[in-house]
Amino acid sequence: PPSCKLRLLLKYYEVPFTVKNGKKPGSAYQKFPVLDIGDRQINDSFIIAKSLAPILQGRPYTPEELEIEREMTFGLMVAGEMRTAGSCKELCACGALLGGKIGCFLRCCSCALCCFAPGIIGKNQ
Repeated sequence: PPSCKLRLLLKYYEVPFTVKNGKKPGSAYQKFPVLDIGDRQINDSFIIAKSLAPILQGRPYTPEELEIEREMTFGLMVAGEMRTAGSCKELCACGALLGGKIGCFLRCCSCALCCFAPGIIGKNQ
């Protein structure tokens, strides 16, 4: 998922960050992830990664890196989400990995979720 991709990026570059689950209160932008740097809010994992590249790497993405990031964000991740959300077995496995209340909920609702989730994933891409 996009949030995990950004956590990995920030951990790789050893950037301290705080995770707050769910939508950002008081923000007109209702999706996540959202990154706050000072008083600036950056939305969308693709834009966040692209905006952080000059800071973390010391240079902007090359055209090739930008294309890889675009394909990861709008191709690979969406395809993986559609596949996972369309399979009761995959959703149950995700629930087992999550553990706790959220994992239990996901495992219990996996059959219902796999019926409608694939149809809504990727529609806003």
